[in-house]
Amino acid sequence: MGTTDQPPLQQASAKAVIVRDGRLLCVRKIAQYGGQWEVPGGRLDEGESYRGALVRELREELGFQEVRIGRLLDAVPADPFPPFPPMHYLLVEVGDDGREPELSDEHDCYDWLTAAQLARLTQGRSFNPSLGRALARLLAETPTGL
Repeated sequence: MGTTDQPPLQQASAKAVIVRDGRLLCVRKIAQYGGQWEVPGGRLDEGESYRGALVRELREELGFQEVRIGRLLDAVPADPFPPFPPMHYLLVEVGDDGREPELSDEHDCYDWLTAAQLARLTQGRSFNPSLGRALARLLAETPTGL
């Protein structure tokens, strides 16, 4: 039995790092969900692998029926963002096959962003700061794509 003074369990969210011509695919949540920019992906369901979660989320969010999951690039603790529970982002390389997303009703637009654009969104708090910094660093380290 737990006590109330124990920290909450960390949740994990698998996030797709899809790079085209040095730009990262980003999506914007609809206003009802905060209107922040992010990369596609989402929380792992109980017993689900990060690869399985990413395949499911990319199907749901982007309409991608088939994806090439690559390597795990980084694991980043998210900056606190109430009311959401503490979170770790698993940044996962996903191959770009040239398709354009067909967004679900969870997002209202998408764009392919440079590291500089991502950094500006992060500074303006339009992107989770720890996630934005990690993604901008990955893009800056590999400007031609992952």
